[in-house]
Amino acid sequence: MRIKICKKECKESLLWLRLLDISNESLGNERDDLIQEATELKNILGAIHNNRINKKD
Repeated sequence: MRIKICKKECKESLLWLRLLDISNESLGNERDDLIQEATELKNILGAIHNNRINKKD
């Protein structure tokens, strides 16, 4: 259950990062790095959640 909540929070963070309009190039690069990291974390959490569901079956 906690993994599912973490994944949901990660998706929300991704949304807010994508909504940021950054005209400063260095901040834009940092935002892009954060988006990449959040996407990878979301994928990891999704895999953990799916593995737990499959083990219960």
